[in-house]
Parts: sequence; C-alpha cells; structure tokens
Amino acid sequence: MTDDPYRSAHALRCPRCEAALIVGDGSFLCGSDCGEWLPIEALQNLGLDTRLGTDSAAPLRMVAPPCVVCRRDMEARSWIVARFERCLAHGFWIDALHRTEFHKQITSMMAEEREIQKLADRLAYPEGRREIAVRLRALERRVELLERKT
Repeated sequence: MTDDPYRSAHALRCPRCEAALIVGDGSFLCGSDCGEWLPIEALQNLGLDTRLGTDSAAPLRMVAPPCVVCRRDMEARSWIVARFERCLAHGFWIDALHRTEFHKQITSMMAEEREIQKLADRLAYPEGRREIAVRLRALERRVELLERKT
C-alpha cells in the first residue's frame, strides 16, 4: 500500500521554502505564508473544472516550483487576474500574493455554476422551458440590434 500524501500532511512541503504544509479547509497552507496547495480533488468536490486558466508566459518566479506530491516542475497558468502553477495530475500552487484573486475567481465560478444549475432545473418543467425560450429569444433580438448598429 502506498502512502497517501494527503493523509500524512507532514510529508507535504512548501515548494518555495520547504516548510511542512498545514492542513487547511480542503487545502494545505505554508506556515511561512508562501502560499497554498490546492489538490485537484478539492476543485472536483466543488464540481469545478480542473483545467483552469491558460498557459502563462513565465512562472510566477524565475523557476517554477515542483509539485508538492510528485516533485515534477509545474506549469505557470493565468486565470483572469489570478496567477498560479499547476501540476496536471495533483493540484495547484497559489503564491500568497495571488491567493485573493484565485479565491475570487473560484467564488465567481461557483456562483455561475449555481445560476446554470437553476436554469437547468427550470428546463425540467414546461413553464420553465418556455420562460427560458422567451429570454433566449429576447437576447437574440438584442444581439441583432447591436449587430445592425455596427
């Protein structure tokens, strides 16, 4: 049986300063406040896509940090104003300076998912389908008007 790094958090080390990571609420925090490790499972449990962001031209620092699980180099990513590093297999490293932006993006993404789910729930009923169809048609008309203006 292999050792699960998330069950023995003492095995997880900050990729910046090598301090032991402290178990947080679904994530692991550097005790020296270098940043936060967010396992892929944490986003999956929230029902969010784990393929966040786009390739960034450069890592947040001169050298991309290693993954806290497999120790391979991570890839630099950007997501609106949030920047972070990602190990496709294990999770995300968010430097302390970018944690606020990253968490704002997560909050926004979750709110959008809730709205989408509410609309999907409405589709289960004929009156809900009609309401959505009416709203969609109104949006189409607005787009047509905007296209005519340009």
